[in-house]
Amino acid sequence: MGAALRKMPGRRPRNGTHYIRKNRDITFLGGIITMDQTIVVQYSLIASALIAAVSAFAAAFNDAKVASHAIDGMTRQPEMQGQLFTSMLVGIGLVESIPIIAIVISLVLVFANPFLG
Repeated sequence: MGAALRKMPGRRPRNGTHYIRKNRDITFLGGIITMDQTIVVQYSLIASALIAAVSAFAAAFNDAKVASHAIDGMTRQPEMQGQLFTSMLVGIGLVESIPIIAIVISLVLVFANPFLG
């Protein structure tokens, strides 16, 4: 404790000696991190938000693309409607799996950050 603290310059102590902390620690998600690690945490939060947003937009765009092509195929061949609908649901499910994986990766960046060591 003595190495991390130093006396305040230019003031007279009143009720004992007053100290200022030299290196400041921050409590984040139940653990204490140093000021040097806050930059890593900040960029991890930004990257997590960016991953979630980009994957959500990409999934919405590709879901609409799969559905529009399936509907286009159903209008051209109405007798294949059942098979095309099943294929459309499987395709949309595969497209939606990618943002779920991306959000899991972003949660790992926030809560179990491998860059903090």
